[in-house]
Amino acid sequence: MNGLVNIGRYHNRNRGFTIVEALVAFVVLAVGLLALFSFHGATQRTNSDAKVQAEAVALGEAKLQELESFLSSVDPRLDEIDDSETIDQFTVTWTVTDADNTCAPSSSSCIKIAEVDVDWNDRNGDPQTVTLNSSINMKRPTKGAENFVKFTVATMSLAGEDGEWGDPETDPGTDPDPGTEPDPGTDPDPGTDPNPDPVVTTYTLTISGTLSGANGAQFQDADGFEDVSADPELLYPTNCTYTKETFSCTAQYNSNSPGWSGDVVLTSNKDIYRSGNGSCTGPSLPLATKTLTITFTGISQNQTLSIIAC
Repeated sequence: MNGLVNIGRYHNRNRGFTIVEALVAFVVLAVGLLALFSFHGATQRTNSDAKVQAEAVALGEAKLQELESFLSSVDPRLDEIDDSETIDQFTVTWTVTDADNTCAPSSSSCIKIAEVDVDWNDRNGDPQTVTLNSSINMKRPTKGAENFVKFTVATMSLAGEDGEWGDPETDPGTDPDPGTEPDPGTDPDPGTDPNPDPVVTTYTLTISGTLSGANGAQFQDADGFEDVSADPELLYPTNCTYTKETFSCTAQYNSNSPGWSGDVVLTSNKDIYRSGNGSCTGPSLPLATKTLTITFTGISQNQTLSIIAC
């Protein structure tokens, strides 16, 4: 009997899985696979959306780089514009505006604001937008060359008419007076330079003016100058200050130049003109403008201007 009992117990310990255990294992495996497939699908959708968004950002950056490559502020492609184009599934729209009226025609540089929008519809049909903007500091390419040439001319004028520094070069093989030997006991005055450098004197002048209303019109609180700047032809220091109704620019030049030359740029929220050189209306005289550029050539005396606002 003991042998039979032991055999039965041995068979019970080596029996296989029941159908219930197999079903439970299958359900657990199915749930895990479904979760894995769901995560994989979400990851694929996220990667696809990220790729589309990266393409939109690349298109926007390419358009900004194209706008920044226009180095001249007078390039007509950088006028205040609002334009768009379609590339594949994307619509690229860009806007260029001036920043604070800094782009006067006589200015050596100005700042423009460029904004690029890239629009598209995602896989669900919902609209998506990427916006990029940049401040573009536009410089006139020829301005640096002009200043360099003017500075070189002014520097060469300090060297004399022959354009050379110091004493003129003599032939090393020629003795100016071989028959005359200076007295070795006589020492010329060491404090006297026989060829002194030319003395350069710096002069200062003031360009000032007042703003008044045409025909005695009164100003409102917000009316008047908004900016005053000076752009010298040579690299001389200038400084401008202003109030709503007055301005003053201090300029310097040296004795090697005929006087101060350059532009004074006046910006106002009203149309303005220099008294006697413009008009608010009428075809016979130039019309007034909100940005007035006054050019001076070789002035050596203080200037007082009368500016009229329309």
